[in-house]
Amino acid sequence: NALRCLFPAEDARLDYQSLDSYLTFGIVTGERTIYKNIKELLPGTIAICDSPGKMARKKYWEVDWNKKVEIPFNEAVNKTEAHLRASVNLRLHADVPVGVLLSGGIDSGLITAMAARSGQGRIKTFCVGFGESSYDERPLARSVADMYGTEHHEIVLSPDVVSSLPDIIGAYGEPFADASAIPTYFVARYVSQHIKVVLTGDGGDELFCGYRRHIAAALLGKMYSFVPSSVCRKSAAALLRMLPTPDRARTKHAFMYRFLRGVAANPNEGDLIFSSDGFNLSEKTCLYKKGMIVDNGDYLTTSGLRKRFNLNELDRMLAIDFGSGLPDDLLVKMDIGTMSHGLEARSPFLDQEMIVSAFSIPNAIKLPGFTTKPLLRAVAKRHLPKSVVHAPKRGFEIPLRKWLDEDLREMRDDLILSQTGLLADLFQRAFLESLLRGKEKAKLDSARWANLIWILLVLAIWSRESPWRTWKK
Repeated sequence: NALRCLFPAEDARLDYQSLDSYLTFGIVTGERTIYKNIKELLPGTIAICDSPGKMARKKYWEVDWNKKVEIPFNEAVNKTEAHLRASVNLRLHADVPVGVLLSGGIDSGLITAMAARSGQGRIKTFCVGFGESSYDERPLARSVADMYGTEHHEIVLSPDVVSSLPDIIGAYGEPFADASAIPTYFVARYVSQHIKVVLTGDGGDELFCGYRRHIAAALLGKMYSFVPSSVCRKSAAALLRMLPTPDRARTKHAFMYRFLRGVAANPNEGDLIFSSDGFNLSEKTCLYKKGMIVDNGDYLTTSGLRKRFNLNELDRMLAIDFGSGLPDDLLVKMDIGTMSHGLEARSPFLDQEMIVSAFSIPNAIKLPGFTTKPLLRAVAKRHLPKSVVHAPKRGFEIPLRKWLDEDLREMRDDLILSQTGLLADLFQRAFLESLLRGKEKAKLDSARWANLIWILLVLAIWSRESPWRTWKK
């Protein structure tokens, strides 16, 4: 939005390829923005301007995915702990008090432990929770806070936050459909009333295999070493037809269903299923009115990464997470959520030495079995309560399906099915209606349906609130 003073509206037309990318990923990826004539610098890149109107871009750093250093598991654990302690101590240096965003997970728990033992006094910790017990990590966060005697603060979100959706979505300047932006925004607003610098756990999952899709990718790589990929795809498709659609997220049933969907798809589509799981090629073909661009991802998907780095299945998924998931999504979410309230966020896991060290560890050490981030769990056993060490991965989530079906239902239907606006101009109404409450909804699992509807709702709110309503050709 700050760029409005530099760019007249007629120079900021909607980029339809970026819109297509948004529908796939729920974010606008890479150097593109939602506006045709506005670009972003990619991570590890500098812009060199030597005359008016002339700019060159130069890549100054990127991960060496093929450099692996053989190291025993215990030595890797010790090395990881030492890097994290040094990184936390470095980021505690400030002219003002520094706190920690403490969820119930291992990453923020370890940062809290290192900060509390830094000798810089009593640490302030902050946690956000919900009334719904399945989404509430406050008890786990509280156990870490109690263990280290932090000055602990909690904020409880309730469904009335939906009234703030236009402000939250508008803060990002372009459509941004990571639903965890909601709790991030509110916890940042609360924290900013107490401190001005906060440490986060961002990056721990991307460096140390913290997502279930990393297990899926590693399993897929092992399968392909014994069975041809074409046979795996046919077998997965057959099993998928026999498996009922899951009605709850984060269950073994839901994991297996999504895994089989990823295996049954072509490689590009499979990467998208394991990561963003937004609108796929066939769905976008049904969604768009005639004449719209229909794409299937960008340089971060399978073919591009294979050509650039010759990566195995797990490293390719890690490269997608590190190369796009962090800079295009998680760090954007945190930076805008915090800076909207004058709060500075620092990420100890994203120290350059930590990154180089983590990606040099062989996959056989980093993810030898079916438990996520075993290296960090081993470090956590030394510093955190057992309940936190062994707790399942939850993420910074909200009860999205419940909100979309209840508190947001009227807003959802009014905006997505509006007779005017961006969605009405570009999308097929019949498909939107079917997705909201027809046969398209019936064939989707609960979590994916909520994700697709959220992508559309955010786009509708953004297009209505945006001062640059320039989507019409």
